[in-house]
Amino acid sequence: MLPLYVSGLLVDQVVRLLKANGLKPVPISLSEMTRLHTNACVTVLSVTDSSEAICEVDALRERNYAGKLVVLVSSHLRENDLCNLYRAGTDHCITSGDSIDLLLAVVWSFVRRYGERDEDSVTIGDVTLDPVAHRVTVNDQTAHLTHSEFTLLKLMMKYPNKPLTREQLRQVIPRAQFNNPRDVDGYIARLRKVLGRGGVRQTWIRTISGVGYELTDTSR
Repeated sequence: MLPLYVSGLLVDQVVRLLKANGLKPVPISLSEMTRLHTNACVTVLSVTDSSEAICEVDALRERNYAGKLVVLVSSHLRENDLCNLYRAGTDHCITSGDSIDLLLAVVWSFVRRYGERDEDSVTIGDVTLDPVAHRVTVNDQTAHLTHSEFTLLKLMMKYPNKPLTREQLRQVIPRAQFNNPRDVDGYIARLRKVLGRGGVRQTWIRTISGVGYELTDTSR
């Protein structure tokens, strides 16, 4: 099934409702939604009225959110409002006059119909990286990374226990951010601090003399 997210108002209530009916929703902020660089996901966006809904949908689509979007509006909508919502990029709209059963049927149909996610979460030792939600956890605690740090860690987790040169690491970051390959060292230092939190480490970044760095997994 596709990953399912819930954003906007009444997130806790919507999450509980979906979980009670066999789904596995994850709360997500609007800013996090814009970092879901995939069309392989479904988001339920809960709003109060049509003007708010149109504004939020417009903003999300303009910022390249490409997933399926189910908009849950807690008021009645006129036909013109519905048309504007669909023009803005809504895939399906549920209003106050619709039943909970309809919401569940729509969400289940999207989750099942549109296949598997394009990238699965990766776990190396005590570190898990979710490329769709753009999240990293260390010992089940959320780690806050910049986009550049996330991109570097993603590459290293793709090749655990294999040395990567500074130039290989440098290539996944826009070159404008670097004056020389040694600038990668600063990003690695910050990643080491993140991976070192939470007590005993199963995963860390090792310096390979004359080569670069290696993400080492001691849990195997």
